[in-house]
Amino acid sequence: DGVDPLRVAWRERHYCQLAERGFHCARWLPLYRDEVHEDRLRPAEEIAGRLLALNTLFMYVSAPEDAVPTDSLRAFVERSQLIQHFTPSESEIWALPREQAHAEHADNIGWRLENMWVLAWMLGFETEPPFYQGQLPEDVIGAIVMGFANELDGDVGTFLSRVGLRPVDEIAEL
Repeated sequence: DGVDPLRVAWRERHYCQLAERGFHCARWLPLYRDEVHEDRLRPAEEIAGRLLALNTLFMYVSAPEDAVPTDSLRAFVERSQLIQHFTPSESEIWALPREQAHAEHADNIGWRLENMWVLAWMLGFETEPPFYQGQLPEDVIGAIVMGFANELDGDVGTFLSRVGLRPVDEIAEL
């Protein structure tokens, strides 16, 4: 009652796409996050901070020292106050010596890339993440990690000055 018909249509289309792939969704989940029935995103600074934190952690674990020096990564995290955007388990990885972080987490750090793609797209990265994707293509990974989200010489503010948050309706549709 009182729900935007477009929102109901989106949900039904999404449920059908998921069902076609064998997923079963709870149909009782609410269509809105709050009583105001207004779609709102987190502040752009939080979205950008999370993307840049994930990108920095990914480079810390997977990039070689000669390609992306540890000092540059640590200075960027400090300057941009990215610690607040790490989860507790990510903070534990960040606290490890780089060689140990690589040895213990190189095989699973790639899972962060899926989140990074969506966050980057929200902030204007051109390539839209597909609804259903296997392993991320190498060209997309490189374009995000070493291109779009590579802000090591600046900070979150510098990054935000060159990107733009997509409209909330476009994000909600995806």
